[in-house]
Amino acid sequence: RRAAERAPEPEREPRSNPGPFWRFLADFRREHEELNTKQAVLAAHRRWKTMSLEEQRPYFRAWAAENADYFKTLRMYRASARGAPRPPPGPVELFVRAIREKFPQLKRSESRRLAERRWQEMGHEDRAHFMELAGALQDEYLVRVRAYEARRAAKQRLGEYGAVLDVSSGHWH
Repeated sequence: RRAAERAPEPEREPRSNPGPFWRFLADFRREHEELNTKQAVLAAHRRWKTMSLEEQRPYFRAWAAENADYFKTLRMYRASARGAPRPPPGPVELFVRAIREKFPQLKRSESRRLAERRWQEMGHEDRAHFMELAGALQDEYLVRVRAYEARRAAKQRLGEYGAVLDVSSGHWH
């Protein structure tokens, strides 16, 4: 597909911050540079287990302060992604689903391995059906993405006035 026809790259969900122990480990490694990684982790773990809650408190405070920002960012990310169309399966995944329908008695992992092995053995002509189906699903997805982005842009533009026009239904909310 040409770059113009590709679906936009989805934003990645924010990652959580390292916990209090990992912050302690970073400080511990700076103090004990002579230890290799495995030795440092084991020694830090032993030290962490013997520390009082009062000694651990600065690490918990720093973690909590950063996590407040993380949870706020995560809520905003999830709210912005609500209602977004999901990307369609690719040709291999469509083939895996066909194998699962044909052999329902197989476990999911077994059917995936069987499908992937057969996919590798298939010629281009045999794969063509799944490639065409995936292409059609991708085209439908692009239409849904454009409609979703238009609805979202309309809500952002009109939301300032307290009323929002739903583009798909034509109703004001």
